[in-house]
Amino acid sequence: MILRTFILILGLIPTLLYAQSSDYQQHIQTILRAHPSDSAFLEFVMNRVLETPADKMFLSNRQLLDGVCVTYCGRNSVQMKDTLKDGRLVKLGLKTTHFDTLNHAYAFRAGTDSLIDMIDSLPAYGAIESYPGQEIDTLWISIDGKDILIPTDAYRNLYDPNLCYNEMFHRAMMMYLSPEGEYLYVYLYGGSGANTYLAKLIFDEERFIKKIVTEYADLVSYDAYRWEFIGY
Repeated sequence: MILRTFILILGLIPTLLYAQSSDYQQHIQTILRAHPSDSAFLEFVMNRVLETPADKMFLSNRQLLDGVCVTYCGRNSVQMKDTLKDGRLVKLGLKTTHFDTLNHAYAFRAGTDSLIDMIDSLPAYGAIESYPGQEIDTLWISIDGKDILIPTDAYRNLYDPNLCYNEMFHRAMMMYLSPEGEYLYVYLYGGSGANTYLAKLIFDEERFIKKIVTEYADLVSYDAYRWEFIGY
């Protein structure tokens, strides 16, 4: 256990060092200057949503990122494939399945027996006002045939994901390369109406790092459903 903890901390050292660098500060200021109309939302995410100040390094203007090509998108699955800047092949596959309401544990918000707070001890994104219809069954990403390590907790509480459609409050699922190509960002909208959320899943070439999630009330408050919204 001690060895695993040491390896995890060692792997985070480059991230922590970057978060203290002048390049990092310039990165944040460039995002805010380029799209001042989105600065209030980005400030909210930085101050209220991110787990640590170091996570600011993962914020980006996704309109400036290189997207990974979607090769198939259907009602219950998505496939993506493209070539990285160094020539390696990246692939993604995601499948959803029917949500079995009898096979999960629920915690409800205080004072109610209908507003879902947690499912299986995790925040129930996309399922506050009703049981979800779909859940993510599998998500895999590979680079040159080597699978990225993705625990189920990375995605299993992102219910009723929108995979293919750009309409109303939703955008189709997309994967992007970070500006320097060292990270992969998966953007996923889900839920409907007041259950809507936006999730950003962050990976390096070996493992899932973390996810950033914002929900309907905050997305609406900051007018984040505009077509020109830059994301985070």
